[in-house]
Amino acid sequence: MTVFPFVIAIVAIATLGKIVSQFIKMQNARTRVMGSVDPAELAALKTQVVDLSDEVRRLTEEQRFTLNLLEERSQASGEDARLSGRPGRPGTIARNDENGW
Repeated sequence: MTVFPFVIAIVAIATLGKIVSQFIKMQNARTRVMGSVDPAELAALKTQVVDLSDEVRRLTEEQRFTLNLLEERSQASGEDARLSGRPGRPGTIARNDENGW
């Protein structure tokens, strides 16, 4: 009988033991981190996320409204607001003197 199967068995047991112990350490560390969250802080974060999403929604509606007003103004004047070339219109630069500056 050779010693080879016993050596393989011992190496396998040692390797598996090391893997299992690392896995248990990771699970314990994860449990400590997850368990340390304060419920009041979590509730405050949820409230802040809801407030932020409401603000984004409000800004989106304002932008949509402004865009619609600009499109209606552009259609009413019969020209594209971005291509008008008149000072004060979007996409143009107002000139202050005859040199263009």
